[in-house]
Amino acid sequence: MRGQLLVTNEIGLHARPCAKIVRTVKQYPNVSVTFTYDQQTADGCSIIDMMILAAGRHALLDAYLEGPKADCKALWADLQRLFKSGFRDV
Repeated sequence: MRGQLLVTNEIGLHARPCAKIVRTVKQYPNVSVTFTYDQQTADGCSIIDMMILAAGRHALLDAYLEGPKADCKALWADLQRLFKSGFRDV
């Protein structure tokens, strides 16, 4: 499964949003997630990888999810909510 996620918060992907992404992804151990932005690739389970993307506000990340279909759909819904909320608690 693949899709795109828009960074909507003011500062972009800094430590706190990256930590929230990683926490969300780790709730689905059967799903592998890779994010791509500006020719950089990041493992969704690595806060360092996510921060290296240096995606600012309005950045569009490509997300690639692999695993059981039901788990991928559930994780995708959680990631969409997280990004749409601007990484606030949802």
